[in-house]
Amino acid sequence: MRENEFTRLRGEKVLLVPYERHHVQKYHGWMESDELRQLTASERLSLEEEYSMQRKWRESPDKCTFIILDRERYEQASNQDAVQREI
Repeated sequence: MRENEFTRLRGEKVLLVPYERHHVQKYHGWMESDELRQLTASERLSLEEEYSMQRKWRESPDKCTFIILDRERYEQASNQDAVQREI
């Protein structure tokens, strides 16, 4: 992932961003779903194991793991953050 650590893929409605540490808690919550784990052939992990997995994926030279975001919501949140930093 190191090679692509700053890559963002922007579509009309979605944004793909690298899977970062701050995504882990929300991702872990999603992966509590039996159905989602079955559909993704994933195993249930503890939160600590999920943080460890994120680090491994992030540091691996042969992995490129992204989180899909709603582009409009992401850009609105980014704009709000920018305004708050200016105040």
